[in-house]
Amino acid sequence: MRQLQNITDRKLIFRIGYVRAAFSSMSRSFKRLRETLEMVEKTGVTIGLTMAALDDAWLYIDHAFRFAKGVGQIKGLKHSDPRFKLAQRDIIQLEKARNYTQHLDSELMDLPETSYPVLGVISWSSDNGQCSLTISLGALPTGTEIHSLPFDQNTGAYVPNIILNAGNFSVDISRSMAVQSKCHDYLEEWLLSSDMLSSDDLGAFILSIPKISAGVSKKRYQRLLMKVQ
Repeated sequence: MRQLQNITDRKLIFRIGYVRAAFSSMSRSFKRLRETLEMVEKTGVTIGLTMAALDDAWLYIDHAFRFAKGVGQIKGLKHSDPRFKLAQRDIIQLEKARNYTQHLDSELMDLPETSYPVLGVISWSSDNGQCSLTISLGALPTGTEIHSLPFDQNTGAYVPNIILNAGNFSVDISRSMAVQSKCHDYLEEWLLSSDMLSSDDLGAFILSIPKISAGVSKKRYQRLLMKVQ
């Protein structure tokens, strides 16, 4: 990720930084989720692996929602690009999923009898596409329904997607990641064409403050203030 430059609007700097950080977080969550599902397929299902997969699925939902919502609030970024429009349409399902976890107490009251387990289920296809795999944790009350992935009768294989089902909604995480990645590409292209990207990579920083000499103030506790110039 490259550093920003030539931006004097403080709020714009923060907005762009927030959006880019959200994309980085959602990408890491998606990568970990895929790796965990591959591990489940190779070694078998465990509580630890299932919980890790569910954690990253829900983390992806949160970060992807923040990214897509934040991109729409960046001043100067045109909304006419097809990649932007697709990302904004993806918000609909992301927001349903996000609201489900944030308002679970009220959401539980409206769940149908056939609803998925409360934490949701994750479905994906095997490497050869000949098997639909689904994992979850928690109780399965009588009447619970769990769907497989869609089976493509033309190709003779299950679709190669990762899908989260919970409550009364479904999120195709694989498709969402592809859509939001293209929107991220659009954002980076806009930043580059607007000369807002430096040639230097963005780096983390650490401030190391040496010990303060005793007696510099009558107050017991002192804090030093540093200001970026």
